[in-house]
Amino acid sequence: MTSSLFGVLIAGSSLLLLASGCGTLHPRSPLPAEHASLATPRGYSNIRDWGDHYSPVLQQSVETALKAEAAPDNPLGQTPIQYLALSGGGMNGAFGAGFLCGWSAQGSRPTFDFVTGISAGALLAPFAYLGTNYDSALRDIYADLKPSDLFQRKGLLRILRDDSIFDTAPLRRILEKHVTTNFLAAVAREHALGRRLWIGTANLDARRPVIWDMGAIASSGRPDAPELFRRVMLASSAVPGAFPPVYFSVEANGKTYDELHVDGGISRQAFAYGPVLHLDEIRRQLDEQHRKRPAELFIIRNGDLGTHYAAVKPKALPILLNSLTALTHHQAEGDFYRMYVYAGRDRCDYNLTGIPAAYQHQSTKQFDSGEMKRLFSLGEQMGNVGNCWIHSPWEDLNFKLPAGFAAPASSSAK
Repeated sequence: MTSSLFGVLIAGSSLLLLASGCGTLHPRSPLPAEHASLATPRGYSNIRDWGDHYSPVLQQSVETALKAEAAPDNPLGQTPIQYLALSGGGMNGAFGAGFLCGWSAQGSRPTFDFVTGISAGALLAPFAYLGTNYDSALRDIYADLKPSDLFQRKGLLRILRDDSIFDTAPLRRILEKHVTTNFLAAVAREHALGRRLWIGTANLDARRPVIWDMGAIASSGRPDAPELFRRVMLASSAVPGAFPPVYFSVEANGKTYDELHVDGGISRQAFAYGPVLHLDEIRRQLDEQHRKRPAELFIIRNGDLGTHYAAVKPKALPILLNSLTALTHHQAEGDFYRMYVYAGRDRCDYNLTGIPAAYQHQSTKQFDSGEMKRLFSLGEQMGNVGNCWIHSPWEDLNFKLPAGFAAPASSSAK
């Protein structure tokens, strides 16, 4: 969820500092550093790897995928390779959900070969991956819920001993409703066709990004696969300190340990494949037709593409909050530039959309129901227009906002 809950995180920081000497409700058996690259959830293999360097595991997964798509009877191999990257953004995820629904209604939304999600984008990604028949779930999660339907504040005494300010049990129940055994069977079918779904978390012990191959989890056939699938989604959206981290039980050298994973947005705001793949090596193994398939990257930024000017009160908390907002905004810009470079290297068309700078936010309250509905509506209208994309990170998104969405001309700047 990232930046939109930093306010809650900072506001509760004094409590968490006071609690540092208290007993914890989550005793740990942390993984030793020397085993960090060996560990895996029990019963699984090749379902994840580090997201900050070349990965033989993910390279093999994509090699298998593109070869499957190159089969004569696979219709996916007759179209461009199409990537969808869904960024973090907290309640701004309502924009991405609306955009996907509007894109479906417009009729040109692709069946993506690769879908990635991080933080708020991780809650969207599995539904976006399975296609337009799952738009109702996007609407359910982002357009029709109140904050209490997603999380609830813990009592003061529990906060003093626990690992977060809020309890995300309501969000877990929503995921249990939608991410079922049948849902995973659908993901596994698409995985077998050569499509890939990746979600990013952050291993806080290692301070490194992790990419989970969600189709590999779904294809495992294990009875605990739906629970692991949901836990990865929760981990990717677990704002440190605000939402509970997710503890993964892992095995290394025959012993059981745990890893602590939080919001993938602490390492990056969006990702496609970047350094984890040598894509040219894979494509050289294909026949000439599939080696030269065109490629397209679509990035939905669940946040503002521009910046908004607002005078900051000369007090510690507003200064901290605005600094963190600026930090995550420019972190996202850096991610988009990096993705642009990789797209150029791999001859991939680049398309980026997000909330235009002219959009007038009516509420800064976290997960405000009314604001989320407006963001969903904005995204839905933009997706339905069909041409709300820019083709480099430094362009302006010239989209005429409907009445009621635009800010006064002097209040925003790129």
